[in-house]
Amino acid sequence: MSFHPPMVKNQIRSKWSQAVRKTVLDALRLVVEKTPVDTGHARMNWYPSFGQPDFAEISGTGQPNMSPSMDMASIERFEPVFLQNNVPYIGALEYGHSTQAPQGMVRLTIREMK
Repeated sequence: MSFHPPMVKNQIRSKWSQAVRKTVLDALRLVVEKTPVDTGHARMNWYPSFGQPDFAEISGTGQPNMSPSMDMASIERFEPVFLQNNVPYIGALEYGHSTQAPQGMVRLTIREMK
């Protein structure tokens, strides 16, 4: 049996990237499902970013992109991943403002993801 360090390293990197991507997409799906809907604006504004937070707010309503492009180079460099929502009232929704999600969205998703 021969050992090929570069091949093993690439396999590990690939498995790591797949695991991170799956975890991020699972968390995104769960938090979106829990987000209360009035106009759909808050639900549409969930998205991941890598390395540092992105402070953009998406205009419009509807459904978020549930298969966002992910910078695989960032994942492979072990950069932090942020699952964020930049609508001004997301904190109020998280802490019980809506009767549709009195227990929040993020806190419940974190418990589920453990």
